[in-house]
Amino acid sequence: MSKCRPLDRTEQAMEMMNDRASSLNVVTISRISGSLTPQVLTKALLLVQSRHPRLNTRIIRKLNSLYFESGIIDLPLNIVTVSRNEGWQKVALREFNQKIESDKYLARFTFIQIEEDKSDNYLIATIHHGITDGLSSVQLHSEILKSCQKVISGEDIDETNNLDILPSVTELIPNSLTGLVSQTKSILFLLKLKFRDLLYKPESLGFEEYVPISLRSAGMVHKQLQPEITQHLINISRRESTTVQGALTAGILKAVATKINQIKNEKDTKPVCLSCQTYIDLRKRLQPEIKNENLGILVSFINLCHTVEKSQLFWDIARNIKQKLELYLTKNDIFYAVLTSKFVTEYYLSHPKEPPVSIVITNIGKVNIPQNYGTLKLEEISFVPVQSAFGGVFGVAVSTFNEKMFLNFMFSKPSISQETAEEIANETLKNLTEACFSEVN
Repeated sequence: MSKCRPLDRTEQAMEMMNDRASSLNVVTISRISGSLTPQVLTKALLLVQSRHPRLNTRIIRKLNSLYFESGIIDLPLNIVTVSRNEGWQKVALREFNQKIESDKYLARFTFIQIEEDKSDNYLIATIHHGITDGLSSVQLHSEILKSCQKVISGEDIDETNNLDILPSVTELIPNSLTGLVSQTKSILFLLKLKFRDLLYKPESLGFEEYVPISLRSAGMVHKQLQPEITQHLINISRRESTTVQGALTAGILKAVATKINQIKNEKDTKPVCLSCQTYIDLRKRLQPEIKNENLGILVSFINLCHTVEKSQLFWDIARNIKQKLELYLTKNDIFYAVLTSKFVTEYYLSHPKEPPVSIVITNIGKVNIPQNYGTLKLEEISFVPVQSAFGGVFGVAVSTFNEKMFLNFMFSKPSISQETAEEIANETLKNLTEACFSEVN
């Protein structure tokens, strides 16, 4: 093997999370109908691997530094058959809680066949967050299915269409934000985050049960909004001068605030301050712009505090969130968040009783990939960044495909129990649905 390059700070942070807690790897789940066999999928994965150089790398440690090393990599493909009653979610949970052996590979795949119907299949991709994000992973699934189509039809393969390896995201940040100035601004950014917490004192769901990070596991609640409700949400968000992002955030903020008041046994619902971490796609903000087809961790985050009161109207909260996000995006803090990610990760891994935020939301919006691939059809697709390390944090990963919205709520167990997570997820969907139809009627 030959050395590619050292990991940048964000990539190092993701490897720390994978190594310490099997956490923050990006898992993408698709449901595929049609006659797909493990043999076809194996050939398709080889084609995709040859196109994406980062899939041909591993992470090695040398002189106390981490490096990407390129060469011949065997990407694991596990074949599982389950009954329809068992479903895909138990298999997915096993994937969530198994670290990536990054010294051997940075992606693995699980192909699930439904015992009662071999034309109903699921593909789960688990990819190291140091080389991908939600949007990249969803796009990769589409490429895998296109390759499956070519293998099935015997189509000639274009071997000249391989992608170049991307530089690290820190190398793509605007030049004006790097150097000595960025170091000073990064320190100020960290101080601002700390001052915000001291000023607003955001609450969290806390710990139903506390265990060390090594004993925590990732949980998920999978939900869907049917096309009618999804379209209502899109239309009404626009009419109410906000965004779907604002509405989603309002829905989960209200649900978590309600649960916190229940935990505290508050007879009257009191105002609750929550910190919300929202992920932002950096592709169009980098120099040069990065296309969706490129694998990479090309995201940053915005961390804001919101106070939720019972008397507040849903759409007022959603509009306020939109305004705050738009104001924040006029600043350069999204780049300083990238530059300080390793330090922040190290801090919270060494302070396991401190939730870094109350809520996390990542929404890749409408997934613009085909539904049909010859004899194969992509029925559903969703993603989730595995969250086991940080207790007290409740998050959701959202995607919209084929007019339907998919919401994967993620949390760390036993800090948050499965029952509590189900309750908050149901309350979030109730908030969104009631907001839609109260405006429609």
